[in-house]
Amino acid sequence: MKFTIDKNVFVKSLDDVIKAIDSNNIYVHLRNFYIEVLDEMIVIKGSNGYFSIESKIENEKIINIESVGSFLIPANLFSNVIKKCFGKIEIYSKNDVLYIKNNSDEYEINLINTNDYPSIDFSLYGNKIKINAAKLKNAINNVIFATSQTSEEIILSGVNFKYENGLLMITATDSFRLARETIKIQDDRNISFDVTITNKNIKNFIPTNIENDIILYANEHKINLIHENTNFQSKIIDAPYKNVDQLFQVRFNKQLIIDKTILNNAISKATVISNSDSSYNKIYISISKEQIILSTISDEVGRTQVIIQDNDFEFVSDENIDIVLNYKFLKEAINVFNDKISINLINSKSLILIESNNSQNKQIISPMIS
Repeated sequence: MKFTIDKNVFVKSLDDVIKAIDSNNIYVHLRNFYIEVLDEMIVIKGSNGYFSIESKIENEKIINIESVGSFLIPANLFSNVIKKCFGKIEIYSKNDVLYIKNNSDEYEINLINTNDYPSIDFSLYGNKIKINAAKLKNAINNVIFATSQTSEEIILSGVNFKYENGLLMITATDSFRLARETIKIQDDRNISFDVTITNKNIKNFIPTNIENDIILYANEHKINLIHENTNFQSKIIDAPYKNVDQLFQVRFNKQLIIDKTILNNAISKATVISNSDSSYNKIYISISKEQIILSTISDEVGRTQVIIQDNDFEFVSDENIDIVLNYKFLKEAINVFNDKISINLINSKSLILIESNNSQNKQIISPMIS
């Protein structure tokens, strides 16, 4: 196997693929790049066993392919060596050793038996939609914090992607709160899918440098994202997602309308003495048409109280309400919005819904026991 390639072309693909590789993976062979040199292209693969990436470098971007073959090589080491090079790189294998030549520099790296690498099916099938990458990344960022980091119920660690009737609904919940953002898709085909990806896999699913349209394929086993010649693939959680649609159909009888920044600042002031490591993170909120009182209590430190006057909000209700919330959950929920938000309530024990006229995002939070 022997080929010559420009360093920058090679590094771009290596950087994409290495995001799927865990250098501490208990399966040692998955700590490596699997690279195939074919007649018309070079294919680079990487995987952590659940999330996989395949990048293809086509012939017109390769200086020369003299002979074909495949090799398995430690990902971090190989990537670091290639990044030390400049311009044209010549790479070839001989007797289980990979030789890298760049100008007067030479490197030799022992290869690993390619038979140890698992077969990964990168084939594309299932329902397909086109979506803007920037919108998708933003929607994922606006819900992923609501996934569970500790639950034994694995489905709660996932971000759910449900597509039907031209709407992609992206949802996350840890059972105490719920976040959903909806993206409209210009597609009149009668297709649907409902898949869930763990929060660990979704973080690298959409590369930060992609802003334009991408293609998503979803089926009962996996979801694929295609951008140019790179295939980002994740296994899905083999369990049905929670039926949360009915939560958005609740009828609320109280509504607080307030600027996100005003409320956020008040929360920050009211929680200044709170222990950020607390598992409770309680904030007491008393709402009337005249004022909003936010307070926290710390047995070790003391008490705070912050008041928002009526000229900074509107409260539509026939009665006052006192509610206790997890202030960390509340801040994360309102921070996905940019301006005025509506906080919809029923009573001190019922779920609250946070939304905005200028956003397709909805946040639900469960009250705490006072």
